[in-house]
Amino acid sequence: MKMPTRKFLNSSPFWMKSAAGATAAGATAIVLTGTLIAGPLVFGGYDIERINSSIATAVKGAIADSSVIESAVVTIDGAVTDLEKDTYKVDKAFVFKKAPWTKDKVEASLSVKATMHRDDNTEKGSVGFDVNLGLKTDTLAFLKLMNHKKLKHCESFKESGMKGIAAKSECGLAADVVKAKDLKEVAGLIQERTKTEIEELKSFVASSQPAVESQTSVLLQDEGRKLLEKTKRKLHALKSIKVELVGEGFTLAMDHAKSRHPGCKIKHLEMVLNPDSASVKADISMRFSTMMYDAMKPEIANVMKGLEEGREFAVEHVASHARIHERLLTAMFAKASLEVGQEGHAGQATGQESGHGTDQGTGQESDTEGLPFNVLQLNEVNGLNL
Repeated sequence: MKMPTRKFLNSSPFWMKSAAGATAAGATAIVLTGTLIAGPLVFGGYDIERINSSIATAVKGAIADSSVIESAVVTIDGAVTDLEKDTYKVDKAFVFKKAPWTKDKVEASLSVKATMHRDDNTEKGSVGFDVNLGLKTDTLAFLKLMNHKKLKHCESFKESGMKGIAAKSECGLAADVVKAKDLKEVAGLIQERTKTEIEELKSFVASSQPAVESQTSVLLQDEGRKLLEKTKRKLHALKSIKVELVGEGFTLAMDHAKSRHPGCKIKHLEMVLNPDSASVKADISMRFSTMMYDAMKPEIANVMKGLEEGREFAVEHVASHARIHERLLTAMFAKASLEVGQEGHAGQATGQESGHGTDQGTGQESDTEGLPFNVLQLNEVNGLNL
């Protein structure tokens, strides 16, 4: 379910986009949205087992006739969730009957801990998310499909300057990944593209600095300085990337990445990619006003109490969100499968050696366009937000 906030992370127009409110805000819980009022407001002493039993009833009914989801388990972690401390944790586990990139079943897990950080200025505040996503699937096939989709959006864009450098790196990496033979090759491609992008951005800063400082127009000089600062932030993020081979796969970690959406920041990201599994850990911060949270909190407590008592309004509240996301996931899977059928499997795609492009998703600019985690997109499984 989704909080009424902006999305976060990459907004790639594909069946697995999130990001940024999507994966974290959506997974924060079944109970973080709603305006239903029923019964007394209680902030403590919940029977978590009874709450989870009601959630199970709601989810079971929502996926009973699903053509995509074989099973789904959604639980609130009672050892962590504490309304007095403004902390919530939800765990989800799914088995998909099929997926566009594989004929085999796919197992997925998603765990999200959310903590509200208040501010004395009630118009300010933030929510911190600890996100853990896991997939048991053919990882290389998944990456190939995601990057094949990326290439379609690279064909129609031509950029210059910092955006051009980022687009060339991002689209070039996508083209390379769809032709990769194994994950070790993917790791090498990421390292190579990252190194090249760093050198090109350094050169861009060095050549642009004198021109910016010599501007007689204060407005143009200010805009130029902003662009250079944005480029330097991108460089900082690129330099933090660490890729290491492990067995037949690799790990990728990076710090201080800004999402494509205002108010969201990926403070730290870790990926572990193996041939038959992948996992992502992300430490994310999202702006969320203290005033808005305090307006929502009584309703959170209200729905929690309703779930504890098995009341119809609360169970239906969960079920309605679950049904919406089941339909959305089914439609996204169908769309992706159709595209694969029309264009051939991503593994046979030849792609482009390089390209020009940025994501059309929301039109939001980002300091992290072209970063490997945006290309791999394993942190964008919006379809898991039942």
